[in-house]
Amino acid sequence: MNRVHPRNGPAVAFRGGKRCRLPGKSGFTLLEMCIVLLIIAMLFGLATPALQSAMTEQKVRADSHQLALMVKTAMIQSGEQHRAYDIDLTATTMALHPAGVAAADADDSSDDSTDADTDASTQTVQPNVSVTSNLDPSNKLLVPDPTKADAWIPMPDGTEWVFQPGDLCPATVVRFGHGDAWIQLTFDALTGNVSNETYSLP
Repeated sequence: MNRVHPRNGPAVAFRGGKRCRLPGKSGFTLLEMCIVLLIIAMLFGLATPALQSAMTEQKVRADSHQLALMVKTAMIQSGEQHRAYDIDLTATTMALHPAGVAAADADDSSDDSTDADTDASTQTVQPNVSVTSNLDPSNKLLVPDPTKADAWIPMPDGTEWVFQPGDLCPATVVRFGHGDAWIQLTFDALTGNVSNETYSLP
């Protein structure tokens, strides 16, 4: 048997006048590549719903946690500064600011002592607190439907929650919806803390 080693390609041998290929390295076959691509596609298909669910949960939780922080801040600031605080809610934004002071104006006057309250016991100036947060465009702020049990409707655009010093929290139950996913917050009337959080994140 005569062996021939060509410059490029595997070694070949001639046995009985016939050409045969000797064992050596070879690349992937088309069938093997198709199988690998099919496995990758299946894994991607399995991971996509879980990834979308995680992204939806992050969007809903971000807005719900921001509103919970605003409610708690409004309760604290109204008590400490002895003045009312408002939370303005629209379809696209949530804005916390002192009552009678627009959110944009409160930002500009936060360092101005003429627009800040003075605590008589400590003689220290307490600046205005103003926070504005943009809602995720896919999220909807919902409130219970007063005409139907276990039904929710979009919160009217331009809703204003007023937090008076020493009064109960005006917010009770709200829900952030994102398609079929939602997170529901129940606020404690005395403290403004979230007393219960329920959710459905399919």
